[in-house]
Amino acid sequence: MEHTVQKDQLLSLACLRFGEPGEAVALAGGLTVFVEKALPGERVLARVTERAPRYARARIERILEPSPHRVEPACPLYGRCGGCVLQHMDAQTQAEAKTAKIRQALSRIGGFAEGSYELEPICTMEEPFRYRNKAVFACGLSNGQPRLGLYEPGSHSLAAATDCLLQSEEAGRAAAAVEAWMTRFRLPTYDAATGRGLLRHLAVRVNAQGEALVTLSANAASLPHADELIEALKSALPALAGVVLNQNEKRSAPILSGPCHTLFGRDFLEEELLGLRFCLSSLSFFQVNRVQTEKLYSAALRYASLTGRETVLDAYCGAGTITQLLARQAKSAVGVELYAGAVENARQSAKANGITNARFYAGSCETVLPRLVKEGLRFDAAVLDPPRRGCDPAALRALAQAAPRRIVYVSCDPATLARDLRLLAGCGYQLRRALPVDMFPQTGSLETVCLLSKLNVKQHIEVELTMDEMD
Repeated sequence: MEHTVQKDQLLSLACLRFGEPGEAVALAGGLTVFVEKALPGERVLARVTERAPRYARARIERILEPSPHRVEPACPLYGRCGGCVLQHMDAQTQAEAKTAKIRQALSRIGGFAEGSYELEPICTMEEPFRYRNKAVFACGLSNGQPRLGLYEPGSHSLAAATDCLLQSEEAGRAAAAVEAWMTRFRLPTYDAATGRGLLRHLAVRVNAQGEALVTLSANAASLPHADELIEALKSALPALAGVVLNQNEKRSAPILSGPCHTLFGRDFLEEELLGLRFCLSSLSFFQVNRVQTEKLYSAALRYASLTGRETVLDAYCGAGTITQLLARQAKSAVGVELYAGAVENARQSAKANGITNARFYAGSCETVLPRLVKEGLRFDAAVLDPPRRGCDPAALRALAQAAPRRIVYVSCDPATLARDLRLLAGCGYQLRRALPVDMFPQTGSLETVCLLSKLNVKQHIEVELTMDEMD
């Protein structure tokens, strides 16, 4: 069917349902149109920004009939930075949008029909602002002046700001102090295009006690006027734990990469999670929302249903948080993680927490798991918590060979989750339950924890034979 919709065309659209969080789906002459920042039930006047063979994208120019669930965004940066794409929705609608996202992924990508598994109500957050325990601000120029801020969507253009409603108040005070110091001494900011300039990023980590660890990433091994920076931060943050310089001199590198030098205080924070204590450096990975992380990990433990007699696997274990939680309820726990530094952190924190029944292996899951299975190691239960790209198929097939009775999959991406669950279903596992957790309110991201159990192959075959006979 030939569609007449063209780029830059102005359309009057009735929005029908959720698309990706932050957009709604409409139809124009039979063509699917994804409308940015629209809500189901709204009628809008929108201009087409992209025209593909089978769909189009559009941006609202005027709302003709607003949804009763539309609210005024609380943040003045809304629409400029690429973070909070859902602030125009009330809390109920945000929850519905995210639930729709995981349901659609499981159906369309995973092939799991609604009703074939239990989808638990999404786990939301009572206070959906100021929840992040780690803030990262970019250093750049705005109107020719050195500023801190957040990147605009899909670009390195700086939306200048020293505060964000998702970040802690301590992070905002630290950013304001650093920006004033940058301006006072006219310090050059880093230019990614040329590889020149000094200041790259500011990271502020805060623990539950309100202590702050401030890390400044710079294209050098030392900072000019470091004493003045320390005094400014001490004045802004009474509970300042330390100031660290991250020496990041590589053109293409993660935000915090390279050696760290302590300028003041200590180079770590202590944090507690579900009764375990962790030592977090500037480079350590730790979930940014402690409140929701405890809910997520508690759900994973509930799904694992451990009795104290099991050998359990934690694949993609990172710094070993889940491994240690599992070890407290199992006979033994095995953690596998690609990054050797994270494995060393896991071993140290397990020792500090008095956990002696956890072992950690450094290496990729697709390499380590087949080797462990070949050596005869088997698991009664397994937890997968991979990065956004999901699991390597070789790791999933090796896990299926290890034949755990239960697999708990924790995911930050519904699409790769659904893809991997489909592979596990082909290996004899059935999706039983799924729980979405709103780890990142106001944004389009969410975490999901799923429970799979191994099919009784003998019973499954008998059922199939019975159905054949009936046919």
